[in-house]
Amino acid sequence: MKEIHTRAPTLEDYAMMRRVHDRACKAAGIEWHGARGQQLAKFIAEEFAMGNRDEESLSEFAVWLVRRRKASAVLTDYRVDISVYVLH
Repeated sequence: MKEIHTRAPTLEDYAMMRRVHDRACKAAGIEWHGARGQQLAKFIAEEFAMGNRDEESLSEFAVWLVRRRKASAVLTDYRVDISVYVLH
């Protein structure tokens, strides 16, 4: 189950998440306001809420996500469990 942190994002946090989103959209050549862009925004917000607040880390995950997904494989309720990718 996802652990959600209760600290509300600051203006700086929102700006950082926007930079991450813009960077990933540009890297994958997707429109930020399209279906894939919206899914990416949701992914970034969920990662942030789970405690991943490092811009570089969020960027790496976001770029990885958009590069591995094909436009035809977009789902309306897409969830990512990145915990399986943690190296032990």
